[in-house]
Amino acid sequence: MAQSTRVDRFKQCVSDCYPFGVLILLAFVVVLGCDSNNSSLTEQNPFGEVYLSEEKFKKEVYKNEENYKIIANAATVEAFTIDPSSQEQNWGNATVEDYPVVEGPIELKPKTASEFVNFMTTKNYFNESSPKGCRPYPGVRIKYTIAEKSLDVLICFGCGILGVFEDGKLIGGGHFDYTEKHLIRMVQNVFPNDPKIQELSE
Repeated sequence: MAQSTRVDRFKQCVSDCYPFGVLILLAFVVVLGCDSNNSSLTEQNPFGEVYLSEEKFKKEVYKNEENYKIIANAATVEAFTIDPSSQEQNWGNATVEDYPVVEGPIELKPKTASEFVNFMTTKNYFNESSPKGCRPYPGVRIKYTIAEKSLDVLICFGCGILGVFEDGKLIGGGHFDYTEKHLIRMVQNVFPNDPKIQELSE
């Protein structure tokens, strides 16, 4: 009701100020149209800017389609907490072995495992990667296995970055700035008694 009153007053102002009011009215309509479009985009894509194509997503995060399928079709998903204080200074040269296991493996139940598979295989959970002045200190490791093949995902909540490792070596990864809260809750449900995990800020 209040909005209609404001519009009525605006129309009266336009009438009183004609012809300049016509130009103001046109500008008003354009602004409303822009706001409407932006709201629509926000509803359709609540996570902000995402990958432009499925192909680009798979290439940057997994390197290739085969690695993507390992996680998409994982028969078992295991979770670990890890020591983030690796001596390796270069994240690109880091290996899974550089981060000793603190707790785990915990084999996830089917529903929880499905949530972690869904997160890693949905491109809208990731935003476009851009250089960050942040050295990752991952504290969580998720291992996806099917048959004889497996991939490890190391997660750093401090940087909002995860790395995908094949045979212990970093091959890809992504940024999850817009969905960090969601991933934190997922991890906290797996490690309810870990004080460091539970202290992660949502």
